[in-house]
Amino acid sequence: MKQRLANDRILLIALLLLAFAMRIHGLNVKGLSFDEAGSAYIASLRPPEMFAYLKRAVFEHPPLYYLLLSAWMSLAGHSEFALRYLSVLVGLLLVPLTYRLARLLAGRRVALLSAFLVTLSPFHVIYSRDARMYTLLAVWGLLAVYFFVLALAEDRWRWWVGFILTAFLALYTHYYGALVLCFANVFFFVNWRRFRPLFGKFILIQLVPALLHLPWLLLARGMQKSLGVVLSRGPAAMLTYSLVQDVWMDFSLDPTNNLPAYLAVVTLGLTALGLFISTTRIGQGQPSFQGRYFLLLYLVIPFAVGFVLPQGMRAKYIIPFVPAYALALALALDWLMSRWKILWGVVLLFLVLTNAAALSHNYRPIKNDPREFYGFVLDQARPSDALILNGPWQWPLFEYYVRPKSSLPYRYLPPGAPPPLDPATTEPLLRDILAQHPRVWVVIWGLDIADPGHFVMGWMNEHAYAALNRASATCFYAPLANTEGENRSLDVNFENQVRLRTLRLATDAIPAGDIIRMDTEWEALRDLTKDYHLIVTLDDRRGFRWSRKQFPLGADYRPTWTWRAGDVVIDREGLLVPVGTPPGEYRLRAVLRRPQDGQDVFVVDEHGTPQSYTIELGTVQITEGPLDLPPSAVSPTHPLTATFGGRLQLLGYDLPGQSFQQGEDFPVTLYWRVGQDPGEDLTLSIDLVSSDGRTVAEKRESPVEWYPTSRWQSGELVISQHGLSVPPDAPAGPYQLQVTLRTAGGRPLNVSGEMEQPILWGLWSRRVTFSGETLDLGTVRIQERPRTFKLPRVGHPLRADLGDEVRFLGYDLKSDHVPPGGFVEL
Repeated sequence: MKQRLANDRILLIALLLLAFAMRIHGLNVKGLSFDEAGSAYIASLRPPEMFAYLKRAVFEHPPLYYLLLSAWMSLAGHSEFALRYLSVLVGLLLVPLTYRLARLLAGRRVALLSAFLVTLSPFHVIYSRDARMYTLLAVWGLLAVYFFVLALAEDRWRWWVGFILTAFLALYTHYYGALVLCFANVFFFVNWRRFRPLFGKFILIQLVPALLHLPWLLLARGMQKSLGVVLSRGPAAMLTYSLVQDVWMDFSLDPTNNLPAYLAVVTLGLTALGLFISTTRIGQGQPSFQGRYFLLLYLVIPFAVGFVLPQGMRAKYIIPFVPAYALALALALDWLMSRWKILWGVVLLFLVLTNAAALSHNYRPIKNDPREFYGFVLDQARPSDALILNGPWQWPLFEYYVRPKSSLPYRYLPPGAPPPLDPATTEPLLRDILAQHPRVWVVIWGLDIADPGHFVMGWMNEHAYAALNRASATCFYAPLANTEGENRSLDVNFENQVRLRTLRLATDAIPAGDIIRMDTEWEALRDLTKDYHLIVTLDDRRGFRWSRKQFPLGADYRPTWTWRAGDVVIDREGLLVPVGTPPGEYRLRAVLRRPQDGQDVFVVDEHGTPQSYTIELGTVQITEGPLDLPPSAVSPTHPLTATFGGRLQLLGYDLPGQSFQQGEDFPVTLYWRVGQDPGEDLTLSIDLVSSDGRTVAEKRESPVEWYPTSRWQSGELVISQHGLSVPPDAPAGPYQLQVTLRTAGGRPLNVSGEMEQPILWGLWSRRVTFSGETLDLGTVRIQERPRTFKLPRVGHPLRADLGDEVRFLGYDLKSDHVPPGGFVEL
């Protein structure tokens, strides 16, 4: 017996280490959710303010978790990692506690399986990584059930007191802690004949937690309002088949909704098997406790009550019953193990793989991450900007991410919801904000209730120029007052769907870091049923691209699928000229695209004959940007700090990848900051050097061909773009990409600095210092081009020698018949 207990301890320690690793890995890979930011805000209040807020707030929770989090924050800080770490620690407790309860009810082997299943549970792992009260609720709920079982079996006051205390703590953590008391009452009264001697004591004892919770319920006016709203809906008002399916899927298999729903049928079948087995197995570890229907009620009651309640059921409300689910699965697995070991192995492998697949999505960043788009606003905002928070429910996120770090003037539109935003009262506010600020940021959140018609975004798109965007955050530039403009007649027909009639551009030169304001006039040539996007690019004389943006025509205020034949729409677009763009003349080009299929739309002539995809919009003149911008105004993908002769500082570089094929051309983008005025025209060398020191590709040119370094000014940020060609006969393997700056006389400038070098496949990095005459940017790999020496089947064979080196062998046509206006695919 002692040896078994020792083995169990070792296995439990191993499970705890695994559980810790699964819950701590990538804990801060995502920003806070709305609810987590709410936790941070409430816990940051002083206790009197916290109680006052929780008493008046609707659909809020009791104070216990927030008090614990507040104490924790005073020790660990306010970071995302610190906020969530408390839930990690509390969540770990459920593993040994589940083992303890399962051993009490069903024996050692089932207990170990139950603890293992809780360790892997995606549902529990995800909420153990959430700065909310749900793992704490699960711990109180499990302890209450554990003490309840012992109290019924042994009738000792210490177990009854434990039950009272943990049930009370569950109620002060979350209102759905009442489900634990609900289960206890149902089980007791189903078995009332067996427990008749305890009847009076139980009635009094189970009333104690409820009576202790009553003062809070009487004080919490917000909770009373919430309860009134919920009860007015009537029982089971939210119950649908899809709701039941979703809750079971979240609870049993995949809260991330990335696995097929039909897989939940397997877990449902295993659970049913386990519940059936439990009618004869429960009580093995505690013979004095006979609970034939204990596990059935333990798992079914919370689901039944949760679905009957008028409030919309969510899986997280029944997290205290995860141990019941794990115990049911463990009983089923134990039964299979004793009869069909191969089937047992298959089922166990299924559970492990599906849990791993569900969890894999939780360790990845999300697309619309508040941390990212609020951080984008903070990085890019200027003191003269204003911020519109379109959707008042984002206030906890704003308080956490923006308010402590910025003094930007801000306004919630609408101030509260419901009711939704009123366009008539909102439009004057938008006009005033746009008139007072050159740039206005709009962050959208929860528009289904706050602004279902997307009025704010539509009005801003119609009256200003959207230029910067990151997920839910968009920066609009106000129209320039008294600016000279040029109307350019274009008359471009796109496949007889829409016509671009005119383009208006400001004739003034545009400083780097500002936007190109474009007013385009469109005419619908027929009733449109699809969305169309305009892609505008800014290219230099060599063909290098400096800016690109894809605009939905009509944006939120009048999308193209609402256009009817003859409609004329004025659309405004803003194309950002990146900070560091060298002054000079640039070309604007555009392509119209259908986002549904990603297909570009042809420009056709008066006969409907396709001409090209790309249209030339004209040229613009770019001038120097501000000289006082910090290095953080540019964002190279590979940042570093390298100073060349005290004159120029290289802040970093961009590469399209780290691997290229023989014969391939690839761009190298360099980010410069001017220290001392260079005073002369410097020459840049970019070399691709093999491991034996042989240069296989090189580029010698001015950093910017039309803007020599002798014109660069101290404090200026300049971006340079270069193309490097890999020889077709370059041996495959690793090469070093090296940069050198030389004076007009050919003397290399000494370079010194430091950079972060990735190690261990990019999982870690180290800071590397360097000095000398050449800067080594890192390693790129050259790969052999894929080659074939076997001629495939050719639809139209044709032999023709093109000079002495190339022989033409034939061609394929997708179709021999092409209708008028169709395309020949060769």
